[in-house]
Amino acid sequence: ERDDCESLTREALETLGPNPSANDARARTSRGLIGLVLAKQGRLDEARPMIQAAIDGTLASKRTSLFLPRWKAALAAA
Repeated sequence: ERDDCESLTREALETLGPNPSANDARARTSRGLIGLVLAKQGRLDEARPMIQAAIDGTLASKRTSLFLPRWKAALAAA
């Protein structure tokens, strides 16, 4: 199930093109979700930068994300 989640989220990210903007909330959220899956798989070295980038981008955009609390909790647990 987690492998499917990672695969489908990576596929969705690819639909945004080869270099989606760091300001694109869809790309930021996708990367953050992939980070959560990687963290659950114990792949923390891969997960941390993706989750941190999702948090930083969300805060810089001055918008909110429903995933922000989950991203922060995942980093705190890592």
